[in-house]
Amino acid sequence: MLRKLIAFSCISVIVSQDFYPNNLSFLNTNHIQFRWPQIPNVNSYILTITDEATGLSDSLINDNSRISIINGLIWGTTYRWQVCGIDQDDMIYCFDPLHFSISNLPNNFPNNITLLELNEDQYTPGLNLIDFRDIGISAVLDKFGEPIWFSSIEENVKFCVIEMLPNGNMVGTGWEGQFYNSGYEINFEGDIIFDSPVDGLHHDFIKTSDGTYMGLFKVFKNLPAPEECFGCSDTILWRGDKIIEFDLDGNNIWEWNMFDHISIDGYNPYDASHYNGTYLDWSHTNSIDYDEFEKMIYLSIRNISRIIKIDYQTGDIIWSIGDPDFMLEPDFPEEIYNSRQHNAKIINNGNILFFDNGTQNSPQLSRCVEVEIDEDAPSAVVAWEYLLPNSMFTSSNAECDRLDNEHTLISTGTSGDLLELNENDEIVWHLNVKLNTSSVKIMRNERIPNLYPSAYSFKINNLTGTFEEPQIIVDSLYIAEIVIYNEGWVDDMFSIYYLEEDANEILIDSIFVENRSSSFMTINLLEIGLSSPIVGIRLVSQNNPDQPSNVEFRLECDNEIPNCIGCMDPEALNYNPDAVIPDRCYLLNSIEYNINNLDYNYLKTIFPNPFNATTTIKFDVINSYNIEYPVSIDVIDISGRVVEILIDSSFMQGSYHIEWDAINHSSGIYFVRLTTDKISQTKKIILMK
Repeated sequence: MLRKLIAFSCISVIVSQDFYPNNLSFLNTNHIQFRWPQIPNVNSYILTITDEATGLSDSLINDNSRISIINGLIWGTTYRWQVCGIDQDDMIYCFDPLHFSISNLPNNFPNNITLLELNEDQYTPGLNLIDFRDIGISAVLDKFGEPIWFSSIEENVKFCVIEMLPNGNMVGTGWEGQFYNSGYEINFEGDIIFDSPVDGLHHDFIKTSDGTYMGLFKVFKNLPAPEECFGCSDTILWRGDKIIEFDLDGNNIWEWNMFDHISIDGYNPYDASHYNGTYLDWSHTNSIDYDEFEKMIYLSIRNISRIIKIDYQTGDIIWSIGDPDFMLEPDFPEEIYNSRQHNAKIINNGNILFFDNGTQNSPQLSRCVEVEIDEDAPSAVVAWEYLLPNSMFTSSNAECDRLDNEHTLISTGTSGDLLELNENDEIVWHLNVKLNTSSVKIMRNERIPNLYPSAYSFKINNLTGTFEEPQIIVDSLYIAEIVIYNEGWVDDMFSIYYLEEDANEILIDSIFVENRSSSFMTINLLEIGLSSPIVGIRLVSQNNPDQPSNVEFRLECDNEIPNCIGCMDPEALNYNPDAVIPDRCYLLNSIEYNINNLDYNYLKTIFPNPFNATTTIKFDVINSYNIEYPVSIDVIDISGRVVEILIDSSFMQGSYHIEWDAINHSSGIYFVRLTTDKISQTKKIILMK
């Protein structure tokens, strides 16, 4: 609801647009992005957040933008939040307050996180997205080690995060027991957006900029036993890996099987001699990195201490680097002698960066390694390395990541350490993570500016009227002005659509907006094919297309063109020869026509759709006899069951609307049905919570 405060009086109206956080929601973060609808006539907004238990409040003023990110809220606390707008006359308009709660941290969340080193001047700003693999939780920590977010996923999935996507979702692997099983994309609230349709995932799962998913999956084959496999039968089961690429619908669109491209003569005798009686763990690939520009794939194959480059188009291996003892024909004269490495990736300068565990080297030392490769020479040389102390040796897991400022972020696997090195290899940040007295294994790390790479809103300039019925008064230029605010940390392309009454979308224009900036655009209303003075506008982000932002307003004529809206059909009874913007026409040429045709197009628009919790249903009653006309409106679920009766009454001629509050209904497809004594109309709606 919206209140206009004048002295001590107030007016309340129904609101159909979404807010975030949703009312009565439970969140698993204490850094929260607040979003709210535009209020007509206002120039700035005040966001007030109140601790329900203590009554203490904080307020923040926003100029124009309808989004704010608030940090440092308290775990296990319930809050009230309210947004008010201020117009040029210092009049205050306030939404009714909403409520949300921040969850308590899980019982198994690391409770002994120690900051060992922090150089404030050199720490790269941002938060640390990491996984706590063995306890099945992913988390975000700030530079002091304070928890900011934790994964809480439906179906109790143990989630190991790999990366944050430009839309704010996260991609990673899911666990069952002690083993990987599926690849997931989850949203910020922990809802599963994508679940790999094939079980047997092994270690890594990524999403490409092409919108496809790539995962490493276990594959088995009966093959001759190596001579080091003492007591084995002649033929045993070998376990390798294959890459499977899925489209957004889960279809298998590309596959690469290691057994088809790598000779089994290149195996590790140590693994053969430690045959587990079920299968030989030949490859144990632990990472996949895809270069979308070069169409190349980089794999880290742990057990044969090898990193390979694959041509995506042909499937051919371009080169291999690593321990030449496990290769038949090394590609480079200078091999790197990495041992059981993890998480190889190509970095901005074209070199390969990975964590070399050094498990089978003597002495056992773990290190970060950057390798410069010249395919023409050919040569592969160490361009940079950093040796970790003995106390941080880790035989498995861990990652090295190069930041944009040339600093290096390191997670050390089993020792539970997180390090940031500057360009001179000096430690500028060091965190150690334990649960009670036990180190927590960390396999992945990423430095992110904040939790919201995608954060945007838009403003319709000169929006007047009331919140329930916003409007723009057009002059003879018929121009609407829009300002787009991109407050995320990724650049984005935004598309503006005109929403027709039948819910069709017509693209008006697209505009690129750099991160943390705004852009201005104009819409010529006469060029978008208006069918009504009611204009629906949708803003769609290229990075986050599943979270569009909608607004609906009515066009009104100013004093220069007082009669610019009306019926444009000369045969209609309400024909307006001066109309430029079309409005509804009444073709009431006869009583017979009126009786037979008047009942159509009762159900006009349902907006927003899709919606979260509430949507507004608009309908017309046309009655030339000036009598009340019976109308019923109900909501039906996909099984055909009536879940709610919204209207069962009689109406005089006119335009009406009603709001459906679906807070107590589950997400899914529903149908709004309008029934009179002559017709029945149905429109599909989608509830997305």
